[in-house]
Amino acid sequence: MHAQTCEPAPGVNRGKTYSKLMLIEKQQEVLVLAGSPDHIFDKVNPEMQALGLQCKCLGGGKIEHNSAEKKIRVYGESTGYGRADHSVTAEKLRLAYKDYEVVWEDKK
Repeated sequence: MHAQTCEPAPGVNRGKTYSKLMLIEKQQEVLVLAGSPDHIFDKVNPEMQALGLQCKCLGGGKIEHNSAEKKIRVYGESTGYGRADHSVTAEKLRLAYKDYEVVWEDKK
């Protein structure tokens, strides 16, 4: 889920899926990206730097997405980057998935 553009990331919007997530700050804008946190940051950071932008990883977690029930659950943490502020992640997802129930928790 690219919260900035509200376009579903590949693999996130099909049936019931589990994805890892990363919360990234780019020039004071917070983005939610789905995928493997190591691969996300390794890809995004050089692209941002090439544009003269700084980005910082704010942590990670997991997303459980159930399209049949229109529910998204944000939870857990990244082993390498720690826990993202799931309340921020959930709020970004609510903006993109207006007809979904989006919940978050601090449990692993």
